[in-house]
Amino acid sequence: MIKNKAMSKFLILTKIRHEFRKKSLFSHFKVNVKILNILIIFVLLFAGGLYLFQISSLATKGFKIKDLEKKIETLKEQKEKIELEIADLQSTNKVQERIKNLNMVLTTKVSYISGTSSVAVK
Repeated sequence: MIKNKAMSKFLILTKIRHEFRKKSLFSHFKVNVKILNILIIFVLLFAGGLYLFQISSLATKGFKIKDLEKKIETLKEQKEKIELEIADLQSTNKVQERIKNLNMVLTTKVSYISGTSSVAVK
């Protein structure tokens, strides 16, 4: 019976120690869980903010792209108009009209200078 009393005291002490350790581990773990939960919340908030920032910048870039595409179209139309105007001004009818307006005369006899002199030709 003495053995049983000593053994029971020993068992009681080990149970108390074990429960104390258990409580201290879990209480420490609870603090870590709280910290972990707070950290997870901050990470989720940061990721959400980053997501919103990216969506906003993509939308802004989309509008800029549409504006640039519209400018490209207007520039293409202007280019076509200018090319048509150039073709019209270079047509023979327009050139003849400008010749008449400038009072130019048609020449029949053309004389060319020959380059036999050593001063002019090198």
